[in-house]
Amino acid sequence: MIKRLLALDGVIAVSRFRDDGAFIDGHGLLPVHELAELAHFAHDYKRIVQGNADQLSMFTQLKGWTPPGGWIVRGANMTVCSVGNLVCVVDNAEGNVTEVLDALPISAGATAPRFPTGVSLAAGAGRVPPPVLQGTSPSLRQESSPAPSTSSPGPTSPRTP
Repeated sequence: MIKRLLALDGVIAVSRFRDDGAFIDGHGLLPVHELAELAHFAHDYKRIVQGNADQLSMFTQLKGWTPPGGWIVRGANMTVCSVGNLVCVVDNAEGNVTEVLDALPISAGATAPRFPTGVSLAAGAGRVPPPVLQGTSPSLRQESSPAPSTSSPGPTSPRTP
């Protein structure tokens, strides 16, 4: 299943790791030691995402944050994405990240929900709008604050006790 991901345009490397972070195997254009480092990075990042999802669940009191279905880090030229214990690196100019995200859960054998459909992450697709949180408490909603004053403060007088 891992090699099917490599057949997709733009996929540079794929690594698989155990729940404890140990490297199982990897394929692609990276040397084996870099594939192992990618697996260790993905394991550590997965744990961070799980902690953040737990916090979001606790603070927002909204269901659906846990367990996280995976994670994506998208840069100008490359994207790293992971589902379960499988991680892959995609060249944004050469591949379609949306296509990879559709194939990744299947290759990982994940039972977690798939990434949302209808959101294109292909190169040049523009910004993805942020999710809308409905039913959040007023303390979690972003309030507009008054613009800072551009005038200089007036003279100050010394305080007397």
